[in-house]
Amino acid sequence: DVEIVTDGREAHRMIAQFHRYDVILLDLHMPGISGMDIYEEAKRRNTGLERRVIFITGGAFTQRSRDFLRSVPNFCAEKPLQISTLTK
Repeated sequence: DVEIVTDGREAHRMIAQFHRYDVILLDLHMPGISGMDIYEEAKRRNTGLERRVIFITGGAFTQRSRDFLRSVPNFCAEKPLQISTLTK
C-alpha cells in the first residue's frame, strides 16, 4: 500500500499517529512543515520511523538544508527521482 500527501502538515499528522511504514519518501521542503521538521519530530518521539526516511530534494538551497543533510545518516535522492535510485 502507498499513501501520498503533498502537504507537510498532513505528513506530520500521519507520522504523529505512528503509522507503520516500511519506507518514507520525504521532501526536504514542503508546504506547511518542512521534511526536516517532520524528521526531527519523528526522532523526538523515538518511534524509529526516522530510520526509514529517504529524503528527496530539488536541491539543498539553504544553509539549514545543507547542514541538516550533513547531520543525518539518511539517504537523499535528487529530483527528478528515478526509481532505480531507490533500488540500489
